[in-house]
Amino acid sequence: MKKIFCWILILGLVINLCACSGAGNDSKQKYNLEDENNDNLEDAINQAQAAASYFYFDNRDDSYYDKNIYMKGNRDNEIWYKITDQRFNNLDNAKKFLGEYFSEELVDQIIAQAFRNEYLRLKKGDNELYILANTRDKDFSKVESNIKQKSDNKIIYDIDVKYFSPIDDDDDDDAVFETGNYSFVREKINDKWLFTKFSYVW
Repeated sequence: MKKIFCWILILGLVINLCACSGAGNDSKQKYNLEDENNDNLEDAINQAQAAASYFYFDNRDDSYYDKNIYMKGNRDNEIWYKITDQRFNNLDNAKKFLGEYFSEELVDQIIAQAFRNEYLRLKKGDNELYILANTRDKDFSKVESNIKQKSDNKIIYDIDVKYFSPIDDDDDDDAVFETGNYSFVREKINDKWLFTKFSYVW
């Protein structure tokens, strides 16, 4: 009788441990799914900003184009350099690269704006992309994000930016020389989270 009781007790403990283990796995899976839904919006927007910077040509980093291969423009000192980064060295690759972060409509807008502003050119008779080097002074900024609406398939949020001069970056709010507010929308499209509304923050 004692043996039967012991076996029942052991069986009960095993069942209980399995149930607890299953609950733990469910909890972990849910956490991972939440991560995939991009709870960390700051990382998401930083990655998108970095990708867009190549096409807004905030190109203090000149490692992605070759200064030895270029086309001259009609105006003085107007030179377009060949993009050598394989991720976006031609129009097809550029669309694919941006398509990892933005909707198809936004991809077309970003590239069209780059052509309009003459930061981007195609070599005649080729699909290779050339860029106009654009040096910008670096601003120091502090960003605060705020989620306005969130669902399983859509996140709407905005960010407030304060720009500081390099000298006064660590001083109080009196050092702020400009502020900005930007609105963003991120949606789940074909099982991928993409920006459908986006502003590039200098």
